[in-house]
Amino acid sequence: MCEVMAINIIKKKLLTSFDTNCVLGITANKPSYGDIVFSKEYAGFLEYLSKQNLFEFIEFALSDIVVNEIAFRRHDTYTNDKKKIVDIKTRLMEAKLNLTHDELPDKHFDEILSICKNELANNGVTIIDAVFDKPDEILYNSLKKSIFKEPPFRKSNGDKGFKDNLIIESIIQKSKIVDYAAIFMVSKDRDIKDCAQEMVDRTNLPVFICKDTENLINLINEKFIFITDNQYKKYVIESKDLLDEVCEFLDWDKSEPMEINNTSIDSLPLDEDVSEFDINEYDLTQLLIIKLNLEKGSQSWLIDILLNIVMGKVEDIITRG
Repeated sequence: MCEVMAINIIKKKLLTSFDTNCVLGITANKPSYGDIVFSKEYAGFLEYLSKQNLFEFIEFALSDIVVNEIAFRRHDTYTNDKKKIVDIKTRLMEAKLNLTHDELPDKHFDEILSICKNELANNGVTIIDAVFDKPDEILYNSLKKSIFKEPPFRKSNGDKGFKDNLIIESIIQKSKIVDYAAIFMVSKDRDIKDCAQEMVDRTNLPVFICKDTENLINLINEKFIFITDNQYKKYVIESKDLLDEVCEFLDWDKSEPMEINNTSIDSLPLDEDVSEFDINEYDLTQLLIIKLNLEKGSQSWLIDILLNIVMGKVEDIITRG
């Protein structure tokens, strides 16, 4: 059996997101209001996407709630630090120390929010505006879960969890959420982790809650292989496990030289008739069809391979001599 667990074809992206505590930049144990806008976890994931050229396959998006909270906490820390500095200078000047009493400039919330949004845009990170686009529906769902103490709310925590629920709701309510292949959320918050099943039920997508960026990258690499048009033929030719299964299905001697030409890969359902394949027992979204021309000596075959991308195994093969 092939080692591949899943193959993401260009038609569907992965959606990845972080909660506030995993993306907020910290300096001296407080939210940063300088050049460090976002966390090392955030920077590490961007580096991974850039080095692996995965922006066309993976959308990195933050809830509008997360972005606004980051701006608020940066603004709040700056405002408090500014007041403390003024008070400290006043006391030191009473000791007749030669200090200037110049005040730090004001920083307004909208200015800090704009800085955050600009950095996100410059790094290709999108903002999920669902909370402000669908306030009535999201408020209703939040109130209902709060009353009945459904995750992320708990009986022991009163109404704590409201913000976490808004983050979850913004992802669930994201425009065209069904067009993604899976959802990955980075959070150390147990309450958000407890919402994973609700996200699965309401989006009908696989959902993975990751504790940090390293866990996120490892899960993506474990469960998905990303193939562009130019990589189709290379993938099939170099996939020894896949070719071994083809030879076993067709009872071919694997030691004999063969040449692969005109390779293409697509996801089912296809526009063409696929009735030749026995696919009744499978979810069509789990299947790929690999078309190739295989030449062996003077003989040539057109081969269609039905690949289960979840199990990573060949389900059926149709040959045309």
